[in-house]
Amino acid sequence: MLELSGRQFLCKFLSIPSNIYFLYIVKSQFQSMKILSKEQCYKADQQTLSAEQIPSEALMERAATQVFEWLHQRLQGAPATVHIFCGIGNNGGDGLVVARLLLEHGYHIQVYIVKYSASRSGDFLTNLKRLKDRKFWPEYLEEGSPLPEVHDAD
Repeated sequence: MLELSGRQFLCKFLSIPSNIYFLYIVKSQFQSMKILSKEQCYKADQQTLSAEQIPSEALMERAATQVFEWLHQRLQGAPATVHIFCGIGNNGGDGLVVARLLLEHGYHIQVYIVKYSASRSGDFLTNLKRLKDRKFWPEYLEEGSPLPEVHDAD
């Protein structure tokens, strides 16, 4: 549970740059997106894990399912390619869960792992294995790698 401005909600995050995170509301009195600092995100994760007595992998699955459901409501099985960029920490693990759920529901996906470190989180590795178990291998991007092309039709 996280409390901001007197409102409590359960949440999960997807990192974008190194110190900015987008907050995906899992259960809330309101449906909006808030931007939190890295420290606020960590605190919210820890409070939720403690309050719910669940492992981080379960929170990751729940949050990614909410993101998938939001995407699925809007895409409705459309043949567009969904491009997913993931880091190699827990937030990248969230992206891998979203990718797996999209794949399981017949969407065409492209997954890019941005390798900026040799260190990977356990939850990231768990979800990478789950994606590979479905015979899907992401593309790895390293420093100096050309960026993938994303077309208007995607």
